[in-house]
Amino acid sequence: HCQALLNNGATEQAEDILIKLLKKGQHETVTASLKQSKGLALLSLQKAVQELLKKQPESEGLLICLAYVAQAQSDTELASKVFKKVLNDKNAAEHWPSAARCFAEQGLTHDALKLYQAFTPT
Repeated sequence: HCQALLNNGATEQAEDILIKLLKKGQHETVTASLKQSKGLALLSLQKAVQELLKKQPESEGLLICLAYVAQAQSDTELASKVFKKVLNDKNAAEHWPSAARCFAEQGLTHDALKLYQAFTPT
């Protein structure tokens, strides 16, 4: 539902829903809704994620959520930093394409290439 709102330009309405989901602990749903989004203004959502991270700084799910919020806002610098910190053997298979795109947009071609080589069948 949120993804449809985001795709149709109802960013403010979608952001309100995403913040409510986030506060209910459903950061995976927020992440999934943002995976294909770009060029959005989601500052309130970003602040909400960062507030939760102050209480749970090592939360992998919240960090991944922050990376996708940043990516959705075309902030590939922040997204790259977060992806570098949070990617590991358990979650890289799911998130490597987004991370590689952010790395490439930031000129981190070596990091992008490593992910591509690790997860693309030869």
